[in-house]
Amino acid sequence: MRVNRLVLKIIKHYLNKSGDQIVANKPDFAGYTKFLDIAPEEGCQDCYRYDVILAKPENRLGITLVDVHGGAYVYSTRRHNHTFMNFFLEKGFDIVLLDYPLGNGKIGPKEQFGAIYEQFQHFATHMKEYGVGEKLFLTGDSAGGHYALLLAEALTLPNVRENLGKPSLDNLNLQGILLSCPVYDYVNTAATKGLTKYVRHQMFGPECDNLDLVKAHCPRVNFKEFNLPIFVSSCRNDFIGFNSKLLDEDSKALGKDLTYLYLDSDNRKVDHVHNLTKMDLPESLKVNQAMVDFMLAKVH
Repeated sequence: MRVNRLVLKIIKHYLNKSGDQIVANKPDFAGYTKFLDIAPEEGCQDCYRYDVILAKPENRLGITLVDVHGGAYVYSTRRHNHTFMNFFLEKGFDIVLLDYPLGNGKIGPKEQFGAIYEQFQHFATHMKEYGVGEKLFLTGDSAGGHYALLLAEALTLPNVRENLGKPSLDNLNLQGILLSCPVYDYVNTAATKGLTKYVRHQMFGPECDNLDLVKAHCPRVNFKEFNLPIFVSSCRNDFIGFNSKLLDEDSKALGKDLTYLYLDSDNRKVDHVHNLTKMDLPESLKVNQAMVDFMLAKVH
């Protein structure tokens, strides 16, 4: 299928319609200690802000899950993941939801990841003030999985951090990372055939043909040196499932600590990031509970 300007417009219209319902039905977190719309810099736009919500005292685990939302780089905000992250909040995890500016033909990975890193840096600096658990896990879905894994690499690998021009953050207690249908091989994903120049610029930015820039933001490039435990889920109907398969294959070849949950289901509802968008499915509950079990097993 060739994706051109009209097709992308139709897809975004569908996503906006379904997304409006998700946001309208999201929890209000009444009864929870929450810090919403935190601005790393005074007066910054909403897409540069983040949310922090603490689990209730009676079941808090002292573990914080930091989320980066997906949306093909052109859609969604942190609020679209409030319902998904509420699942973990109710299990006793403190939650953090990061955000970033969406692709519009002018914005690419440098600007998007820069916003994510700046928010995380601000969060890390103020963790004690918020009172969150100091044991941290990162998570992300689809495009957010790309940025969550790149964030984990930048936080733990000096060469990645230096290549991206990011400051080091000290005394972080990172325990692992959890990915739902992520973009892992960003180089090949950004070169996907069937996308017009307009669509590629919308999704991957105006410098999408700058191989050095794309490689600098590709988690697969530096994965050999990465050593945190990883959980990844995918399914037969994940249209970018080759990324999860490559991540699993690379992990096995390199001896990484990776748990791969692949759902070989022919149910068409069990598709890309179904565990966020269709949380009531038995398969979605299986994935999300497996994420909880993974964190509890890896925390130390």
